[in-house]
Amino acid sequence: MRIVLLCLWAALPILGQERIAWEQTPTVFAGRQVMVQLLDGNQVQGRWISVSPEGLQFDVEKTSKGARIGKGLQTIARDSIARVQVRKKRIGGRVIGTLGGFYAAVAIGGAATGSREAMQGPTAFVALGSAIAGYWLGRAYDRSLDEVILF
Repeated sequence: MRIVLLCLWAALPILGQERIAWEQTPTVFAGRQVMVQLLDGNQVQGRWISVSPEGLQFDVEKTSKGARIGKGLQTIARDSIARVQVRKKRIGGRVIGTLGGFYAAVAIGGAATGSREAMQGPTAFVALGSAIAGYWLGRAYDRSLDEVILF
């Protein structure tokens, strides 16, 4: 059992990776938030517009401190890219987190009180707090970045 868990733990970094050809990136990244880390350590965030063999057109919305790249439409050299991450549009984590938090608190409250009217009194506040906590946990999942390997 330990070996299986160790293998799963070792494979986690690979699960969030996609392999995409350089020429296919504009269609794959369409409508998605992209974060590009450059070899000099700076990061830019925005929309991937188009590519050429030498570089890419990028609509920069946010930059790290000290980035020499300004906001707006910029050209980034292909050989200056260290890492690319993409944020997908997701909502499932927030929905599952909210409902799971709420119903878990209701079930625990009902089991603890032995009553079907568990939503009356303090259990209702606990269920509301659990739903809010579940929403924020789901939001963190929805906002996660997937790494992309360009070839």
